[in-house]
Amino acid sequence: MACSRRETVDIAGSRLAMRASAADVRRSGTRDFELDDDDLILNSLSRQEKESLARYGLAAKTRRREANQRSRERKRHAGLVRMEVDVRPEHRADLRLLIDLYVAARHSGDALQVTRVPMPVLDGSAVLEAAANGNSQFDARSNSRAGPPKNSRPAPHRAEPGGDLAELAGFQKAFFSDGYSIRLNSIIADIIRTDAPLPLDLLRRKVARLHGWHRAGGLIAARIDACLGAAEIHEEDGTAFVWEPGAYTSRVPYRVRPERDIREISRHELADLLDQHAVALAHAANPLRECARLAGIGRLTPAIREYLEECLAWWRANPN
Repeated sequence: MACSRRETVDIAGSRLAMRASAADVRRSGTRDFELDDDDLILNSLSRQEKESLARYGLAAKTRRREANQRSRERKRHAGLVRMEVDVRPEHRADLRLLIDLYVAARHSGDALQVTRVPMPVLDGSAVLEAAANGNSQFDARSNSRAGPPKNSRPAPHRAEPGGDLAELAGFQKAFFSDGYSIRLNSIIADIIRTDAPLPLDLLRRKVARLHGWHRAGGLIAARIDACLGAAEIHEEDGTAFVWEPGAYTSRVPYRVRPERDIREISRHELADLLDQHAVALAHAANPLRECARLAGIGRLTPAIREYLEECLAWWRANPN
């Protein structure tokens, strides 16, 4: 029986059911017609239905992207992400030299002092200011998009405290014994003296890694907390920061350490950086992005944006 123009035929795909005009079905041909014919399904949609489908797809894509970003942030905060950087061929020789200098300094027990300063075109650069025993220097430019300012005070990158890593890893069995408390107290005190103020979770991870663990579980964290000694704990918007005894103050000299996550930097330390550039921040069209640039942040994720906003608000409410 012939179909009129107003007659319709039900078409049900695996994931979509709709009604297509009988004329479209005749044009497709009975032999070539398939239930999953995407073109036929798409052409049968109205403009409003197409826009609704596009909005749904965009929302789903956005949700997946945000979920992946949150997952990466959690893993990075937990120390489960290994940073990898693609190096251009023309920079590989300089990078190999830098690695050789770093390895030599670690073997000799000396420290390397590495800073990042802005180039005239606002790109970043990495400069090794001191090498093992101060006998060599290295000056190489990198392709970072942003870097801390020139007048930021750099901090030396010291070898991990507590002795040889392989030796400490052998103390896992003794880690929970009372006889190991004195040494554990000394290891924790060395880290606090070098890195404080720092988040309590970061301190736990540092101590756990020194002993060969990849993370600080409940028992390990409790053992570390019991050996904090006279160290002070101060909350910053729900995050516990560890301070040296009697060292808590409204300002701490800002230290240039590119390996740190911005949320591992106390707002008291960031406030010192903001104090140095108060005039630039006051005249900046976007103070938040200016703050990110000063701190060497190239990409503002939602979590980093929220933390910087909190630090800026605290800085304005607590002038030096």
